[in-house]
Amino acid sequence: MIIRICCLVLLLLSLPSYAGIDHAVGVARDAESGKIRYIEHHQYFENGTHQVDYYRPDMVRIAYKTLRYADLPQHPSILQEDFNRQSQTEVSVVDGKVLMTSKRPDGVREGSLEAVPELIVDAGFDAYIRKHLDELLDQGESRLKFAVAGFPRTLTMRVEARPADRAGEYNLSIYPNNFFVRLFVPRIDLVYSDTPRLKEYRGYSNLIPDDRDRKSTRLNSSHQIISYAVF
Repeated sequence: MIIRICCLVLLLLSLPSYAGIDHAVGVARDAESGKIRYIEHHQYFENGTHQVDYYRPDMVRIAYKTLRYADLPQHPSILQEDFNRQSQTEVSVVDGKVLMTSKRPDGVREGSLEAVPELIVDAGFDAYIRKHLDELLDQGESRLKFAVAGFPRTLTMRVEARPADRAGEYNLSIYPNNFFVRLFVPRIDLVYSDTPRLKEYRGYSNLIPDDRDRKSTRLNSSHQIISYAVF
């Protein structure tokens, strides 16, 4: 059973660049206890590849996610693996189709979606928001179709965008358009700078560091990170 509890706090610290690679490190803490839940290491390569490695507090690597943006920014190619779940997911765009393959101990699942511009695939949401932030702010409220990597089905999401109380920042709220779906799928709140870069993420993450439970996450950052920490 999925239990929503207090958010985690994630602080991303910018690290020096080496050989054209930008780095960021995130430390996720439980908002109530202050306990470190997991650590993220983001690498941004000159060729556009984004690599994320996830670690337990004892620095045991528990998952990774590699993203490449060859076509539309909202349609990234993705390879991700969760070692605790013994699962691997691959997303690729071929001949106008978003192809998804998910390998788990109980079998292999495959499916596809039409690679239409209005479809947002997984972490492509951040790239889409950065490219269309002004348009989203002008509209105030938009509806987009979203698909999680490994699940070849779409969910219509409502996006509300507005200036934040702090100058140079913008708040976005994302939640299912369907009322009944909202009872099961948590809302996501984002804060973007006018750069634009993602500064804060508060929402659902199903990364399981060690204890087999789910946590909501809160991410604070001055460095660009993926919008959705989903596997």
